[in-house]
Amino acid sequence: ELLWRPAGLQTALFTSYGTDYSFLAEMVAGSPAAARRRGVTVVDNYDHHRTPAGLDEHTYTVHNAAVRANFSVVLPPFFSDDTAAADRTRVHHGTMHPKMWLLEFSEGGACGSGFLRLAISSANLGRYDAKINNQVWACDFVRAQDAVEAARALGVSQLKAELKERRVDAAGCSEKA
Repeated sequence: ELLWRPAGLQTALFTSYGTDYSFLAEMVAGSPAAARRRGVTVVDNYDHHRTPAGLDEHTYTVHNAAVRANFSVVLPPFFSDDTAAADRTRVHHGTMHPKMWLLEFSEGGACGSGFLRLAISSANLGRYDAKINNQVWACDFVRAQDAVEAARALGVSQLKAELKERRVDAAGCSEKA
């Protein structure tokens, strides 16, 4: 449900503490994002003592039968190359733990021309996590041009009333909108 219509998914960014890439591939299957290089980016946790930080764009591609999708996997650095051994030991069990999705859709939204969905979840990107009780917060953001058009359509007095209702100071709003 959070992915709404995969056929309209243009670009996606996922962060997770461990990712089941076949599960993620099912989620984005049929989307333009999964079909193109750098359409889906995953920032993932990894064993930073055995695997170097960097960008992996070769393991999960449309040519890999297990996923049949292009995933750009970011393995963030936990320390710089010149970090002292004592500091490396201190972050021995450091992790990449946020669970956030940024999803850009080409259709839908307030004006039908697309929107950006931000989702923050308590679940990692995996089949098991999807089946247990998790919490998700999601918010859709209209495109900037759609927001400008919507504000113009409201008119200044209606816009001021909307802002006042949300406890936003509208003193700077000009009647010459």
